[in-house]
Amino acid sequence: MSGIYNHRPMVPARSASVPEWLDQIKQEFENLGHEAMVAKAQRDECEHKINNQIREMDVFRGLLYELERKHEAMKSQYQMVEEEVVRLRREVEQRGGVVQMPHQMSHAQPPPPNIGHGQSNLFGGIISGGPGGP
Repeated sequence: MSGIYNHRPMVPARSASVPEWLDQIKQEFENLGHEAMVAKAQRDECEHKINNQIREMDVFRGLLYELERKHEAMKSQYQMVEEEVVRLRREVEQRGGVVQMPHQMSHAQPPPPNIGHGQSNLFGGIISGGPGGP
């Protein structure tokens, strides 16, 4: 296949007749038509790949937003539980009981990490391309 700039010069021999000139013009036109078809097929393939990647990124973004929403819900639920624990501790202390501190409890776990919203967190940076992103 000849490249777009690799055409043969269309200069037939001096003794060439008009039909020979026309045949060469026709051949060159066919070559250009073939190159145009190849270029269109390559363009269409690239557009298809780009559209697939855009769809994949949209799905990923949707999943990430859903994950952030669930994280916020869990964080809110965790905060409500913590507030209830504090209320119950106060109630036990008011009744004269002994409150076991969290570091003394065998099943105590650290709070979940804060990924939050905006560019100042891990996921926000990834989505916006800012700090914390690639």
